[in-house]
Amino acid sequence: MPLNSGALLGWCQRETATYDGVSVENWSRSWNDGLAFCALLHRHFPDDIRFGSLNSSTPQSRARNFELAFGVAERRLDVERLFDVEDMMATYPRPDGRSVTTYVVLLYNAIEERGMVAATPAVQLTPLPLPDRSEDDSALSPAELAMIRKCNQKMEALNAKLQHSPRSHVPTAEEQAMLLSMAALNAALESDARNPARPRYGFMTTR
Repeated sequence: MPLNSGALLGWCQRETATYDGVSVENWSRSWNDGLAFCALLHRHFPDDIRFGSLNSSTPQSRARNFELAFGVAERRLDVERLFDVEDMMATYPRPDGRSVTTYVVLLYNAIEERGMVAATPAVQLTPLPLPDRSEDDSALSPAELAMIRKCNQKMEALNAKLQHSPRSHVPTAEEQAMLLSMAALNAALESDARNPARPRYGFMTTR
């Protein structure tokens, strides 16, 4: 699957199409109650999530959904939390789409790496565009900025591990996904006028 937000969103839609209460239409509001994350993971790990018992009617239930999904992703896919439950709650009802996209990229690659994505070609290195948003994107809220920074810091740490790896090769699809996602997050930080530091992180190069 080419690495772009449209193709990735389409994959998420197909994976979650049969789940009640889940409608993946974008990278922000569609993920704001945790059900989409739970559905995506239940699709591959049904014994870990009792989807029929979940709901999103209260802040407490939404927080439980996020905690459940992030925990299953850690245990089953070894995918680190790029942001916390508190970040998703603080940015409700519109979590940062760039951060959500980055996390789902890692979920997709972990699932594919385990041979759980049927009849899908290898991920290709193509630009990862910033997710479209219907609302004005000229100014990020403090909660969104905090979420992006935390996600970027986690990605920087993961990138550092790759840089210090003894392997010498062209980056794999998963590594390419990581670098492109970091670029999208950096672009979000640099576009915000209230972020004077505008940090840039070094990216791994092919050798």
